[in-house]
Amino acid sequence: MMSTKKRTREQQLAALGLLVILFGVMMAYELVSDASKWHISRALFGLGAWPLALFLMALGSGLIFWPLLQKRWPEYWYPEAFLGMMLLYLGGLAMASMRVEAPDRYVAALHGRGGGLVGWALAETSLRYLGLLPAWGWWLALSIVGVYLLYLYTPLRLLSLPGVPILWEAPKPPQDPPPPTPSA
Repeated sequence: MMSTKKRTREQQLAALGLLVILFGVMMAYELVSDASKWHISRALFGLGAWPLALFLMALGSGLIFWPLLQKRWPEYWYPEAFLGMMLLYLGGLAMASMRVEAPDRYVAALHGRGGGLVGWALAETSLRYLGLLPAWGWWLALSIVGVYLLYLYTPLRLLSLPGVPILWEAPKPPQDPPPPTPSA
């Protein structure tokens, strides 16, 4: 029999999941339905608007079905994977905004080009304080760290890559053969 506390926790997760799904559906609906071709989601996240809407819907579904998923994936998914996704996402938004060639990148971001306003803010701040090449290096390094975290803390680590061992173990030094035993 399930305890009341556990049932309440599952109901809270399901309610949160419904809220996250609703937010993702509203974001997708706004991207599809606005006839003026100006979308607040696109202005905020640029090329990352659709991936964010789909991610929110998938995350909400995962929260709703968490009790079932937890039984199937107990040791494969870790919270660090979400950090990896966010690093990859923000790095992608910033690099997309740095690639925009426009007289005014802010106006281009308002129209949804590049990484939108979020990507523009990240890109402009890093370009101002780091310079062009270090800023690219910073965001590329963060994206690579994000991919590595995704590989390390999801079932992707169970995939075998050619030339890469699944278990990251240091090679053992060869041992000396045992001395020969004298025969009588």
